[in-house]
Amino acid sequence: MSNGFFEGTEKKVELAVSAGTPDLRSLGEQRWGEIVRAAGANVISRLSTESCDAYLL
Repeated sequence: MSNGFFEGTEKKVELAVSAGTPDLRSLGEQRWGEIVRAAGANVISRLSTESCDAYLL
């Protein structure tokens, strides 16, 4: 029986960073795409502001 509700598969990506790590924004879209694909997902959309990048996977 379908009630019209769909809950997508959740993905979790953890990155370990240490002191002296370059700004994560400097990795660029291509590198973030590689990281996300390694988790079995794809970047569908990206929003950026001066202080934040948000990705819809």
